[in-house]
Amino acid sequence: MLFGADIRAIAPTCLHVGGVQGSIEDEGKLTEIFGRFGTVLAVTLRVRRDGKKVSWALVSFSSVSEADSCLSGMAELAKQYPGLAARQVDESQVGTASCFVSIACSACWLAIDH
Repeated sequence: MLFGADIRAIAPTCLHVGGVQGSIEDEGKLTEIFGRFGTVLAVTLRVRRDGKKVSWALVSFSSVSEADSCLSGMAELAKQYPGLAARQVDESQVGTASCFVSIACSACWLAIDH
């Protein structure tokens, strides 16, 4: 399992995406949507069902430049998917959260030449 510095190393390529609801509340659909900005290594969706809260996801790209491209393109993307917003994950939030371990493991698996 990955912890500490290993997980923090992927933070610059990982985005927190809020406002996930309706037809895009699906990891495959989110992978497709965010794939326009680069290679999506992993999407981890957290579904919310209580009250007014909406779901959110962590989207991990293969490079910092792809994550930056996504952030730059969010205004246009939000026109198509109202309420959708993304921000870079802060390293202080990473800790040892299981969702980051999932993304890190996916990223590491994809990096291995099969």
